[in-house]
Amino acid sequence: MNYKYTRANNFKLEQILSVQYNAVKKLIDRHYKSDYNKLIDLYKKNPNQQNFTALDDFYIKLAYNINNTIINICKKEYGKFDSSEISRYGQTNQAEFFAEVYANVMLSSNPTNIAKAMKKYLKERDIK
Repeated sequence: MNYKYTRANNFKLEQILSVQYNAVKKLIDRHYKSDYNKLIDLYKKNPNQQNFTALDDFYIKLAYNINNTIINICKKEYGKFDSSEISRYGQTNQAEFFAEVYANVMLSSNPTNIAKAMKKYLKERDIK
């Protein structure tokens, strides 16, 4: 993705991060609320490392499932998933993959196929 730093682009990126947070929150609220609430309640009752790790694992598994679904949509719609559409940093973990693809959806005038697949994923779940 070609991104030129300017004050206006930086402001837009801050807005996108806020929108991205809300998109993930909506996904959790609509599709994973029960599991998430159990983990939050457990952590509030006993905020130890084990319960924090369980909550962290929830986020990792959620991101993994979402990203795999998006990759499968990309393969179905465009015949393949081209990992070169993701930077090395975006490939370091599930959260960075999601963040990078989401930024591509929101910022690029010519989104990658994986970004188009994410857009379809979000649209199917009525998340804007």
